[in-house]
Amino acid sequence: NDNEVMAVADVLRNTQQTDEAYAYLSKARTARNNPALDGAWFSLAAVHDDTEVVSAYLAEKGASLSANALNDGYYLSMEHGKTDTATAIAEYLYNKDKTNANRNLIAQAYLKAGRYEEVLPMLRENRDATVQSSDDYLFVLAKLAKKNQTYGKELGDYGVNILNQSIDKKRRMNIIYALVEGGQQGRVMPYVKDLALSNPKEWAYLYAGYLRKSSGQGEVNDFWMEVLARHSGDTELKKQIAYNVLEQGQKETAIKLFKELAANEAPDSAAVKQLMYLWSPIASEDGVQ
Repeated sequence: NDNEVMAVADVLRNTQQTDEAYAYLSKARTARNNPALDGAWFSLAAVHDDTEVVSAYLAEKGASLSANALNDGYYLSMEHGKTDTATAIAEYLYNKDKTNANRNLIAQAYLKAGRYEEVLPMLRENRDATVQSSDDYLFVLAKLAKKNQTYGKELGDYGVNILNQSIDKKRRMNIIYALVEGGQQGRVMPYVKDLALSNPKEWAYLYAGYLRKSSGQGEVNDFWMEVLARHSGDTELKKQIAYNVLEQGQKETAIKLFKELAANEAPDSAAVKQLMYLWSPIASEDGVQ
């Protein structure tokens, strides 16, 4: 009977035998007129059949499918990377019932498919509903601004506004990188500098890289000195900065830092050896061993 057919299909599907479940249901439903079987088949057809087949079925018999079957088909097709099929199902659901939930299904399918220009109006309208919707909006703007700076101002305005709010560390980092990706370095770097000075091991190299491109190595050296003034007791940080400025060709600054390090280290330490090498006549022009 139909219940036994559904039970067998559920066992096949729950044991990841989706090909077998699809073939079994495709055969079983032809001999029966049961909406439940059609719904179970449809959710698997969303993965196994072409989008055209799924769309044709929706146009002809979609009204007979339950909301669970439609949503199941949507999420399975998204999970398997079939974004065109997922979009077709989401659009069908939204045309049938214009809820925010169904609209969000379309937006997520567009996002996964990289259809950024199409999804942007939806995300813009809904951007302040949740943290996720806000982050999705910023993500899409960053992708669009990377290729077309007409989106840059919108990205910068919204991103800076979020940075001025009380947000957690991970989200702050994600927003900063989104702004950098979208070409808004100039607007975001004042925030990065503050972070770099307070937490240099996470942020200082990002800010130093920006300074090097925008203002030259002299500004970078000044920045490193400012970092060290705030973290004067952090020997490991001073070593990292010393080697960094040396790699950037700033030999005199590096010698000054290695002298300070060597004063408190054993004669055979790496800092002393590096300093002796820098002072020696055999040192290479850049001073890097």
